[in-house]
Amino acid sequence: MSPFYKGAPVFLLLTCAFTITFITDTIFSASNNQIERILNRVPGYQKDFAILIQPISFTGQKEAPILTLNETKLMIPASITKLVTAYFVLDSLGSGETVKNKLFAYHDKVGRHSIRGPIIFRGSGDPGFVSESMWSLVNDFYVRGYREISGDLWIDTSLFDDIYFDESRLAQRANRAYDAPVSSVSFNWNSVNFHIFPGAQGEKAEIQVDPMNDYIKLENKVTTKHADTMVSCSRSISEHSERFVISGTINKEVARKILYCPIQSPPLWFGYNLKAFLQQRGIKFNGDVLLKSNINYENLVEVAVQESKPISAMVADMNKFSNNYVAEMLVKLVTSHYQVPASLAHGMSLLNQWLEKKGIDAKEQMRLINPSGLTRENLLSAKAMYQLLVTAYLDFKVGPEFIVSLPVGGVDGTLKDRFTKSKGIVRAKTGYLNQVVSLAGYLQSNKQKKIIPFVFIYNGAKVDEAKNAIDQVIHLVLETL
Repeated sequence: MSPFYKGAPVFLLLTCAFTITFITDTIFSASNNQIERILNRVPGYQKDFAILIQPISFTGQKEAPILTLNETKLMIPASITKLVTAYFVLDSLGSGETVKNKLFAYHDKVGRHSIRGPIIFRGSGDPGFVSESMWSLVNDFYVRGYREISGDLWIDTSLFDDIYFDESRLAQRANRAYDAPVSSVSFNWNSVNFHIFPGAQGEKAEIQVDPMNDYIKLENKVTTKHADTMVSCSRSISEHSERFVISGTINKEVARKILYCPIQSPPLWFGYNLKAFLQQRGIKFNGDVLLKSNINYENLVEVAVQESKPISAMVADMNKFSNNYVAEMLVKLVTSHYQVPASLAHGMSLLNQWLEKKGIDAKEQMRLINPSGLTRENLLSAKAMYQLLVTAYLDFKVGPEFIVSLPVGGVDGTLKDRFTKSKGIVRAKTGYLNQVVSLAGYLQSNKQKKIIPFVFIYNGAKVDEAKNAIDQVIHLVLETL
């Protein structure tokens, strides 16, 4: 049966002060044939697509769905899972909340300008701790007057468990930044940047490591050629370093190629960067980087502090660039308020309980084991995702931050090069896995200025055709309404 037919109205009361009209199985008739022609270009679309597009109204007027197809069918969502995670994190932690990143030392070892013993960094679970954050932390240490450390640097990761790659992710590891490890201590999204510049024809390329420190060992196997630029990294780890082999070719006409590679030991990665930053600031420190646990903080005093960006900005980092590492970090951060060390399994249990409290049909239409979507085990329906989008939109406490976190069509994030003819009026989260493409979010119709939440989930072999069809349908809705 064709998905394009009219049906009887049904009303759905969401967890808010508004009654949203929700009419199943109907479509605005003027464009039936056009939409069906678009979808027919994707072989098997009737079974491989789940779609729900429906305006929301605050006036009580009935708003008919524009398009429904398999809206209750469970599908692999890929990274649109992060929409659930984003709302959960914002609602649980508060959009304006921050975390504190702190350095400690033993009280009786602290002098006016020196510390005669170890300094301790306590992992806070901050996923947004980057080079600027490190400079701020080190500068606070410096302006307090400290110029010398005679002990070692201890790294305490006890806030989270020691599972860097949760089993809920895809089992096969990738040497790409999207598969970075998770720890309560993190730096630069737990990835290192290799800036590759072409040399003379047939000669080695030049590679700059950012940031450079004693933890990273580099072997350059990139050659400059009249060929396509194709580079990759492989890694091996030892007790106090990680060796990267960068291989491939770079075209001599290319200005620069940047390769982002995940590291394998977040605490050591953080520690050696902190050591390098301290030394660059002029602080005398030649101690070792050591991992410590069961530290008694009663005998310690704070010697430096850096405040994180707000939770809302962390959520935007996750959604704008579909950062899997940030998604897992944030769920563990929520979980640490209930359990230490925080585990992702416990976090997902809390997330699913939260969905039920929000009145979103989770038991039958959402089965989530990983907050990033980097798994084929997550399942959800277009209808359940639509419910979440509407509930978040109407939630004044965090709804504005939720919407701002989304990539904007033709402007930024993963939608920078999509919907360029309709800049700023499509805000949505993308999703990709092998044989999965998805898109969910909001658009504003050109003529009637309605807000229209939408969900597309495709599970099939024709992902390029499906992505093109999604974009064409959205453009048609923008032009028609």
